[in-house]
Amino acid sequence: MVSSAYTLAKEKFQAIVPDTYTNDLSWGLLVWISPGHEPGIPKDWPPILAKHKLLFVSPYNAGNDRNAANRPAGTIERFRLTLDASYNMRLRYRISPKRIYASGFSGGGRVASMLGVAFSDVFTGTIPICGVNFYMTIPAGGDQVWEPSYKTQSRYLTPAKANGRFVLITGSNDINRPQTAAMYEQGFKQHGFARVQYMEVPGMGHAIPSGEYLDRALNFLDQSPNSR
Repeated sequence: MVSSAYTLAKEKFQAIVPDTYTNDLSWGLLVWISPGHEPGIPKDWPPILAKHKLLFVSPYNAGNDRNAANRPAGTIERFRLTLDASYNMRLRYRISPKRIYASGFSGGGRVASMLGVAFSDVFTGTIPICGVNFYMTIPAGGDQVWEPSYKTQSRYLTPAKANGRFVLITGSNDINRPQTAAMYEQGFKQHGFARVQYMEVPGMGHAIPSGEYLDRALNFLDQSPNSR
């Protein structure tokens, strides 16, 4: 693993704490990874987060071009920013460790998908949107394949398969739809992940879906008896 310079005090984060927040363990946390410089979630998402009793946090400057000249280091920095965001929100607010979710769009979705498996001790639910990575080779049709994007360890992989919840969201017109579908069928499902849902938004291209689909995804993450 490639090391990289990283000073947390110089980083910036957006946090959303609903007015209805109460200082008890009924609340969870959604950590968002953007493909760009700013979080950039849709305007109709915060009410859905409040409905599901979720706080929100997202790092700035954690997009796809983070340390682009050194791609392994840039990915590690995005991991660290996401993990630091989760950790520091839990220092400031009472948050249930059973309801800490990772989500992101495009390249941010790919980061979220890796975190949900490789850091299953932190994230209990994951919503990758229009971008999903996997730790094994996945057939892409013909003699083509999608290569593994990361490595994980059995002590994290085993609980991710048994207890993790994953909603893979794509659009019917998303350029990444074929890969997302393959990651679902030949990746997560074939390799024994117990709680995975594939969600295809009709007519949507490479975009972030409306709050309606966030609501559906969170319903799936929250339905497990272990999430409360």
